[in-house]
Amino acid sequence: MLRTDRGALTAERARLRCTRILYVGDDENDEDAFALSGNIVPVRIGKQQKSQARFYLRKQGEIDELIELLVMSKVGSDAIPIRPVGDRANRIAGLVAGKTAMHE
Repeated sequence: MLRTDRGALTAERARLRCTRILYVGDDENDEDAFALSGNIVPVRIGKQQKSQARFYLRKQGEIDELIELLVMSKVGSDAIPIRPVGDRANRIAGLVAGKTAMHE
């Protein structure tokens, strides 16, 4: 199991030579990871007023939409989603795939 503290996530990013990290969490234990800088897309499940996460999904089920969009972005732009996906999942997938600026 991967620890969710800053040091562990930073070490894994370096070890895997990641250009971007998608970090999804749902509670206060994830706040350190949400606060990391660099090409990280921190996503909280459920909106929390004081969260360090810059993005959120309303419910757990939206993670499936997000993963589907990420897979489609690797397959190619002609891929057709299995089901309609929400705007939030679309935006986050664009950030992870590098098709949208991180500062938006």
